[in-house]
Amino acid sequence: MNDQFISLNKAASLVNKSTQTIRRLIKCDKVKFRRKRTPQGFIYFIDQQSIIDIFRFRSGLEKPSHTLISSEVGDSDSNQQNE
Repeated sequence: MNDQFISLNKAASLVNKSTQTIRRLIKCDKVKFRRKRTPQGFIYFIDQQSIIDIFRFRSGLEKPSHTLISSEVGDSDSNQQNE
């Protein structure tokens, strides 16, 4: 798997959240991240897919796969009744 790490600011703008929100997710270990030491402290890099997945799930955009399958089955049943 090829992980793509992006800056804290880019991660925040990607999901339309504040940088402080992203920092809280890092603190709680909810996203994958790496940090680079600098003389002033650390620079954080966040795994892009990790941040996208967290907010897709929270916004309700991600639906269980069994829901899609059951709706497909329902469609095929109604097609058989029409024949």
